[in-house]
Amino acid sequence: MPQALAIAALLASAPADAADPFCADLRLVVASAREVEPFGSVTYHENWDRFGLFELCRPNRYEPVDRVACSWRLSAEAPALESLVASALRCLPGANRDDSPLDPGSARLRLDGLSIYLERDVSEPDGLADTAALVVIIGEE
Repeated sequence: MPQALAIAALLASAPADAADPFCADLRLVVASAREVEPFGSVTYHENWDRFGLFELCRPNRYEPVDRVACSWRLSAEAPALESLVASALRCLPGANRDDSPLDPGSARLRLDGLSIYLERDVSEPDGLADTAALVVIIGEE
């Protein structure tokens, strides 16, 4: 099965959960990797209102676009990185965690030729600048 169809089938088979904006946004970004113009539906200003949680998704600056980085702010009660990873694995049937060493606060998943990174950044001791990022890369890194 071609990768685009495999990802579409996986996302269609995943249980929908309108109460989980992280899952809905994650699926939207992953599916957009297989568009004719990769990530086009999630990176333009007029598309930002498609998200329930993510605030901004930016493509890499070079052609061809092969990666997108999305960010969102986390509340003080936000789940830890391991909880985000568990949610991502639940939302993306067929995804696997790659346990190779990464920077603290980062995790990498693999799904049908995509590398999916989840990161948490707590740059302020009081948690005011607590953000999370999702980076989806076409190809294995």
